[in-house]
Amino acid sequence: MGAACAEVGAPQEADATGCPEGSAAGTDGTCQCLPGVPVCGGLCRPDLAPLDLDYLADADACATYECGATYPAACLTLPVWQLFVEDSNLALLYANRDADLEVPARLLVDDLCRPARLELHGGLARTFDKKSFQVTLQGGGLPFDPFGDALDAAGLPVEDLILKAQWVDPSFVRDALAHELVRAAGGLAPRVRFVHLVLARHYHGLYALTEAVDGRFLQGAGLAPRGDLYKAVNHNANFQKKDNFLAGYEKKQGSEDSDAALGALLAALWACPSGDQACFDTNVLPHLDLDSYFAYLAANALADNRDAFTKNYYLFSSSGGTPGPFFTVNWDADATFGLNWDGNVAQPPVLGPWGRPTGLSNRLAALPNYRALYLEMLEALSDAALEGGLLEARLTELEAALAPDLRFEECRWNRPGAFAQSIALIRDFLANRPGSL
Repeated sequence: MGAACAEVGAPQEADATGCPEGSAAGTDGTCQCLPGVPVCGGLCRPDLAPLDLDYLADADACATYECGATYPAACLTLPVWQLFVEDSNLALLYANRDADLEVPARLLVDDLCRPARLELHGGLARTFDKKSFQVTLQGGGLPFDPFGDALDAAGLPVEDLILKAQWVDPSFVRDALAHELVRAAGGLAPRVRFVHLVLARHYHGLYALTEAVDGRFLQGAGLAPRGDLYKAVNHNANFQKKDNFLAGYEKKQGSEDSDAALGALLAALWACPSGDQACFDTNVLPHLDLDSYFAYLAANALADNRDAFTKNYYLFSSSGGTPGPFFTVNWDADATFGLNWDGNVAQPPVLGPWGRPTGLSNRLAALPNYRALYLEMLEALSDAALEGGLLEARLTELEAALAPDLRFEECRWNRPGAFAQSIALIRDFLANRPGSL
């Protein structure tokens, strides 16, 4: 664009030959961006405009839309987010899918433009054609909360975002339902919203925009934003005794030499004989927030999570002179509500009240007081979520919100009817789960 580009809304000089490319003079005599041309750094940027979104289409185009045609923006009811990244950098990410590699990008949301670092997200998700992404914003992050709530009291900007492709789950809603179920039980889980993604100027499909578990999330949950945060990345995070107590965990935040708190929790757990209530209360309980763990356990057991309990959770303990107890945060719950981890229909038998057994849940189940407390929580959650219709009502809301836009996702990735079939599978699961649980 160069120096000839006037800022959006800037008045034109009397001898100006016209507005810069991608803009036109408005009724007030200032240059305004044309429909579909993004604003970035105060300039109209037609070079960042999507190549296959028809911004000039009207709503009549929605009824006659056929796969393969340009995606009419007028038909998209959910927000459109754009990640502009050079084709060569995107190819570099795809060619090195197993590497921890970041490339420069730019996020465009409405009229907000932010530089960012882009990387692939997930494990199995990296093997699919439709990738998931982690976006780390620079230059101040987002000054608004994309999940609908106000910024926290400290005004912390949103700097880290996860864009989940949800390839395994064509309904797109299992993650959101499971996270809401954890919160309904009083536990900790990220929030989810849905957006369309334009990647490198091409429509790339529907994504589940997921809150990152970071300092901002922790502060929003009423916890200290700084401390020791671990992600359970594989089934070695099973609370069983092992030579390396960090096996199965990936440290996300905390100093390099601050693993003592996690080691103390696991050592205390392994040292207590099964069924020894006094030992557990004295030695284990000070290191563990039982409420958040029970909420995680109950919600994922009820949802029949086939890829949890021994992985797919976070542990967080505040730092300081006396580290606080470890809180459990839910994560990655698409293998739920009748679906297996690989995207196939989960086959019976379904998981029982304690989910997949672990070194921690087995100890708790052997203690009568905690066994009774947990089963009471699980029963109350089941009554509200299943018998009370909480999950069915939320599923209906999400289905109504997503259904108008899913045909564009299904056309983009050639998966016709996948959304409706997956929603029907969830409904069938909800109808049958009370009896199987």
